[in-house]
Amino acid sequence: MMILKCIAADYRKTKGLYFRTAHLVIPVCAAAVFLAYYANVTWDVREKAEAYYQALGCGFPVLIGLFGAMLAEQEASVSFQAMLSAVNKRRMFYSKLMLLIAGGTGSVFLASVLFGLGNIYVLKQSAAGMNLYVRAAFVLITGNIFCYIFHWFLALRFNRGVSIMAGITEGLAAALLLTGLGDGIWCYVPCAWAARLTTCMVLQSAGIHAFDAKCRTAVFLCAALTVCGFVLSGIWADRWEGQQSGD
Repeated sequence: MMILKCIAADYRKTKGLYFRTAHLVIPVCAAAVFLAYYANVTWDVREKAEAYYQALGCGFPVLIGLFGAMLAEQEASVSFQAMLSAVNKRRMFYSKLMLLIAGGTGSVFLASVLFGLGNIYVLKQSAAGMNLYVRAAFVLITGNIFCYIFHWFLALRFNRGVSIMAGITEGLAAALLLTGLGDGIWCYVPCAWAARLTTCMVLQSAGIHAFDAKCRTAVFLCAALTVCGFVLSGIWADRWEGQQSGD
C-alpha cells in the first residue's frame, strides 16, 4: 500500500514535466503516422504489422533512456533529498521505476490499440482481431522492463547524458539486430527482445512458424534478467548515497 502512495506522489511531481504529455502524444502520433502511410501503400497486411512493431521496438529504448533521465534530473535538481532522506530508499527507488514502467505500459497499449482499431475499422486491412494487438503490446512492455531497470540505474548513478546516449545506442543496435546480422545473437541482447519477439508473434498469427529455440532463449533470459535486475537494483539503491559521475 505504501508503494502505491509513493507512486501517486511521484506522479503528482511530474506535473511540471513533459512526462505525461509525451506518454500520450507519442503513441497517438505514431499510430496516426503509420496508419496514414499504410492507407496509401500496397504492402501485405503482415508486413505492415511487422514494420510497425519493429519501429516501436527500436524506438522504445531511446524513449526509456530519455524518460529515465527526465525523472533523475528532477530529483538531482533538489540533490535527491526525497530519495536519500526516506526511511526506505529502496521503496523510493522502486516507486519511480514503477512510475516509468506504468507510463510506458499505458503508452504502448495506447499505440498498439489505436493501430489495431485503425487497421480493423478504418483501413479494414487486418485479418487478425484486437487480441493480436493487445498481446503485441504486452510483449513490447515485458520485453523492455529490464531496459527500464538498467536505464533508471544509469540515470541515478551517472547522469542524464549517459542514460540518453545508451538509449540511442540500444535503439540503433535493436534495428541492426533485426537484420540478418542479428539472427544468431539477438536473443542475448536485451534491447532486441521486444522488436524480435513481436515480429515472431506477428508471423505466428499469420500461420508462419517463427517461435524457435532463439525465441525461447530470449523469453528465458528476459524473465531471469528482469527478476535479477529488480533484486540487484534494490540492493544497490539501499547503499546509494546520491553520488553521480558528474558530481
